[in-house]
Amino acid sequence: MISNRYELVLLGPAKDRYREKVVVAVSDLFTAIGLDFGRDGAALIGAKMPDWTGFPVTIWFGDKSKSDDKEMAVLTEFLNRGFSVLPVVSDLKYYSADVPKELHPINGQVWDVARVSADVMKGFRLARTLRQAFISYRRSESSGVASQLFHELSDRTFRVFLDTASVEGGADFQRALWGRMADVDVVTLLDSPGALDSNWVHQELNRAHDLGLAVVQLIWPGHKPSFGTDLSLPVPLKIDDFEGGKTDRFAILTAPKLAEVVSVIETQRIRSLSARRTRLVEGLLDHAKVKGCAIYVHPMRNVDVLKGSSKIAEIVPFVGVPDALAIYQHETDKKHDPTIVVYNGLGVDPEWATHLRWLSDKTGVGVHQIDDLGTYISTVV
Repeated sequence: MISNRYELVLLGPAKDRYREKVVVAVSDLFTAIGLDFGRDGAALIGAKMPDWTGFPVTIWFGDKSKSDDKEMAVLTEFLNRGFSVLPVVSDLKYYSADVPKELHPINGQVWDVARVSADVMKGFRLARTLRQAFISYRRSESSGVASQLFHELSDRTFRVFLDTASVEGGADFQRALWGRMADVDVVTLLDSPGALDSNWVHQELNRAHDLGLAVVQLIWPGHKPSFGTDLSLPVPLKIDDFEGGKTDRFAILTAPKLAEVVSVIETQRIRSLSARRTRLVEGLLDHAKVKGCAIYVHPMRNVDVLKGSSKIAEIVPFVGVPDALAIYQHETDKKHDPTIVVYNGLGVDPEWATHLRWLSDKTGVGVHQIDDLGTYISTVV
């Protein structure tokens, strides 16, 4: 098994009826954003455990047939770990009879290949607006590769932060830098010989580690990995990996090496998101336990807070920094009052944090940093 692929697990007694169509549809959506499902993803049919360090998604195709015990074990593991489960049936009138009781609290959907495949992409965190990357480099040594990666990732629908292209004139550079880092998925460090001599690059690396971001480290030929990069994923470069064998500031990577690097960035993005979401959900669980509550993790992002048998709140654990559009998109499918959005506030620009408090007051949707959640729960218990 290739670690950190986008794994789609197909379960349930009716899976053979739909599996070909859903795999084709998901593959087409991968192609649309520059990925290859045959290389970057995998469809696991039946009772096969995925790689939990990634962002696996499962679809349960239900009907009235008896559920396979081994498949139920995989489903239970998905539910316990809080990963995305999409129950699909032919008619919602018979939903409770067509799916296991463990799926009854989860909203099911009628089979529609476009909607199901789109929900799979959301579960993978591959919706176009959700993929963000940060390039850390020293201009005097690696601006060519930095620009090359910026354009390649942008073409693949990433939102990429590169200092020369992403900070408006007159803006406070450091505030813009830290604010964007709090909202990215993965950092690429161009470790050229003098990269860590730059105070900016050194600060960016430290901030990435503080935020728990995955760091892909491209190491220049003949250069030993810089001190303090032990937590990064090293990708050694050779002279032959550069066009014309040139490694100066204007040098660029060969097409095959560029494709390899982008693939590594994709897989590390999955690892980073999975780890950050797990920490956020674990933080929710800790706060809920202290207040005598329990949580139930639904597919996609929602978490119910339960007091006894009563649901007292619906939480959206948000990896990165929430904004008005993200809140709006959740509210259009709102099922419960009150709804709150919880995020890790480390590194968030103070002005943006003020904006989120203002937005919370205006919309009636609570927006809280994870460390403030316990206080909030006390007000609704």
